[in-house]
Formats: sequence, C-alpha cells, structure tokens
Amino acid sequence: MQYINSNYPLTNIAKLTHNGDIFTMAWSTKSNMICTANSLSTIRVFDRKEWNQLIEIRDKDEKNIESFNTLLWAADDKFIIAGGALKARDQWDSDSNDNGVLASPIKIFDVVNGTVVAKLDGHESEVLDIKLLKYKGDNYLLSCGSDGKIIKWKMNAECNKMIEKAEFEQTSETVACIAFFPKCGNRLFAAACDNGIKIFDFETMALYEVFDDLYSSICDSIMFVEECPELKSTKDFFWLLTKGVENVDDQDVIEKPNAVHLRQISVSKDKFELSLMKEFHHKDYHSNTWPAKLNSNGRYVLSPTSDGKVFIWNLRTGQLTAVLQIHLNVVRQILFHPYDRLIAICGDEATVCVYEQKGPKTDMNNNNTLKEDDKSKSKRKSIEKSPK
Repeated sequence: MQYINSNYPLTNIAKLTHNGDIFTMAWSTKSNMICTANSLSTIRVFDRKEWNQLIEIRDKDEKNIESFNTLLWAADDKFIIAGGALKARDQWDSDSNDNGVLASPIKIFDVVNGTVVAKLDGHESEVLDIKLLKYKGDNYLLSCGSDGKIIKWKMNAECNKMIEKAEFEQTSETVACIAFFPKCGNRLFAAACDNGIKIFDFETMALYEVFDDLYSSICDSIMFVEECPELKSTKDFFWLLTKGVENVDDQDVIEKPNAVHLRQISVSKDKFELSLMKEFHHKDYHSNTWPAKLNSNGRYVLSPTSDGKVFIWNLRTGQLTAVLQIHLNVVRQILFHPYDRLIAICGDEATVCVYEQKGPKTDMNNNNTLKEDDKSKSKRKSIEKSPK
C-alpha cells in the first residue's frame, strides 16, 4: 500500500471468528491462507479467497490449559510452528491472578491432520516469539520468552525435527520479541529485553550491545524498516521501530504517554550506537497492554491500542493519517498481506478483521484523484537526531 489516509480508505471486507482472545496470526508462505491462534488452545486456518475456515487444530493429548502467543508456517505450508503458555489446571498464581504457568514447549503441527509431530522443550515459562530462518544453508528456529531465554534450534530440512539446540548467555527477565537486521544474512539480530534492546551475533551467540531504559516497564515490540524509499538502510546504519509499556502509579496513572519510536542503529567496527529519530504519539493513543505488536510497510507505521484502535502514522512525516476503530478491547497484532492491498487485525474479541484498499477516492466534480497525505501543502520536515 502506497498510501493510507482518508483519500485512500480501508474497507472491512471480512471478519474471521475464533473463540477466545486472538494473540497471533500469520499468512502462509504462499500467501493464500491465514492461520490464527487463541487463548483457548486452538489454531484455525482460513483460505484467502472466500475466507472460509479450512481446519481447526489443537493438541488433543494436552491435559493443561494452553494458549498461543506466536506462530508461523514451515516446509512449504505443511507445518505450523506455535509457541505460547501452558497453565496448570490445579495450580493458582495469586500474583497474576491466573492459573500457574508451566514450562511451555514449542509445538509443531501437521496442517493436514492437525496432529503434533514434534515438541521442542527448553523454555521454563511462556514463549513470546519465534522466528524461522536459514543461516548458511541450514534451517533454524530462534525463540524467546517470559523466562528471559533466547534459544537457537537447528532443525532438519522440513523443520519438523530438532537436530540440536543452544541457549544464549544473557541476563534478562523477559524477552518479548526478536528482529533480524536487514541485509546481514541473518548474522545479527536485536531482541526486546526487559525495558530495552540487546544486539546479538546469531553465529557466535555473542552479546554485542545493550541499550537499557528505553521504556519504564517493558519494550514489547520491535521491527526493522526495510525497502523504504524515504528511509534507506545501509551497511553503516539501520532503522528500527520500537514500542513499549510504561509504569503506572498507585492510582493507575501512567508515568508518561505511550508512543512509538523510530530509532537509528549505527554500526562502526562492531560498535553499535542507538539514536532516537522520531516519536509517533497522540493524546488518544493508549497502548499500555502487552503483548501488542506494531507493524510497518516501509511508508506507514501501524500500532495497536488497549481500547480497540489502530493508529496509522506516515513514517517519514510523522503525520497521523488514520485511526481504525476495530472493537472495544485490546488489539494484539497487525499484518500486511505480502502483495495484495490487505491488512488483517486481531485482538481480544474473538475476531480477525480483514481490511482492503480498493483504490483512491476521486473528486466527482472534475474526476481527479484526491491528493495523498505526503503531497500536502505543508513543507516536509527532515528527520533530525536527538539523544536516545
């Protein structure tokens, strides 16, 4: 999508139902299906054409309460790899006011028959993010979670069997998500650790840099911006979007307003520097619940809120161009379709809303296409550095 604003509106074309809170979803590698996972132990697969449900998957042998936070497709869409939390039915955690969380394996499901073909044991608590990648010709999974662990899993060719695993040595209480540096051959990645970011070498498993205190509570969502004509990454610097959660006082008043941040990571002789380039915020933007992941197509940044909205900012100008009212509860994830002008949005209301952009509005008086948001009369502002 080149533009998202009142002149290029989004239209809700489908609502996919899935009971419970929907924390995560993923387009298939062929982009003709979408899978969703919920807080009630099930995964559903829908077709892209008619949006019909094709199959519901669950681990029928699981005796504990299971919810999923992250999932992805593998092996030419033969398998779905999912991670989340196992909770004991007979154990109560008074601190979280919920069932106690157990060691939570990553599960690999066969898409055709819905069975579990493999379990990867290693995380002592819930799994929050999983990435599938190739490195020097081999398949790997990289996972992280609320136990503070980052685990590297070497997989077989079809990604349905583990060959070996290794755990990164680092000290974090929570690792919320992972993002690989662009154009580095998957050698470097950043991890959202506690209230900041850490940078690692995937091959050597070395910790290169730590940037703490980006947020007062949790840094819960990060992603690198690629293929953006306005923000080109080079071998010397990279663009990173981050989102976090802030602390609240005894009266549940937030310490500082929520915001999304565009940061620049500069690299020089294995030394990394982090600079704040732009802040995206609005008085009605409230996003102090996690996990809730932002997304960007390189021109716009879309960020979820705790009250059922998605805020859309122009990445270069910082202009707020649209606000989508999805429902009344927390929005958890936003996905762009790889090539169609579609956006899928899920959250805590048992529904995935699919939006389509069919084209720009026109001026009926002269049949001209209305102006885009970045062709406004106001002078474009250049991006300037400020301290971290």
